[in-house]
Amino acid sequence: MIQSATNRTPAAASGLPDNWIYRLRSSKAYIAFHEGLKRKVAPLFFAIMFVYLGLSVASHISFDMLDVAGQTCIDHSRDPSIPETKKLDVGESTAVVFYTSDLCKPTGVQLEANGARYYIRVDKLENWSNGTFPIPMGGFSTQPYETANWYTRLYLSVFLPLRRELSEEWFRIVLRYGRTGGEETVLEPDPTDPLTQDNIKPTRAGQLYVFVNDAVLGIPGFYGALYKDNKGSALLTVRRTK
Repeated sequence: MIQSATNRTPAAASGLPDNWIYRLRSSKAYIAFHEGLKRKVAPLFFAIMFVYLGLSVASHISFDMLDVAGQTCIDHSRDPSIPETKKLDVGESTAVVFYTSDLCKPTGVQLEANGARYYIRVDKLENWSNGTFPIPMGGFSTQPYETANWYTRLYLSVFLPLRRELSEEWFRIVLRYGRTGGEETVLEPDPTDPLTQDNIKPTRAGQLYVFVNDAVLGIPGFYGALYKDNKGSALLTVRRTK
């Protein structure tokens, strides 16, 4: 008995697909590119990345150790051209200019602890930049990438492992208490107010230093190599209030 045409099993599709995706993926150029990416480019990229991250961690550990030991900030005892420090009486104030290229600027103010309080004010004198793109006065806000262009985002991402204060945003103003140790206060910028100000209560006595939070290298003689292209300055005013 002959089966009707309606009961026959459909024949399987014959031949290979003939759409543009198949032609692309089966082309010699695509296969060569894919194999090169998988076997050469990707391994090389990850090898470079791991080496860079490893060196960055080692650099950061080295810098932190030397920084705490007082090797990155200098005073009159290490450089006689730097004026000796002086204490401020209650109500007395002083001002000093610092630059974004300063690795650790000595202010000449001898802070006192045990309840002493100081009013800090920072006024911009010149526009800030890292030599290529502008920097907001007082550093980036908590979300620096929202308004930054692609080049700025790339720079900030690549150099992130070398950022001096990893937990703080780029180019924030940092106040340091004393040449040795690591006790600091970070000034938070207000995007709606060009004036940066705060009241501080030092946790230890010592000279007041100021710097911005940029990338550093843990190699003696090259600590501030990545600061050198920074442009801009500000006036730091310190007044003792208690």
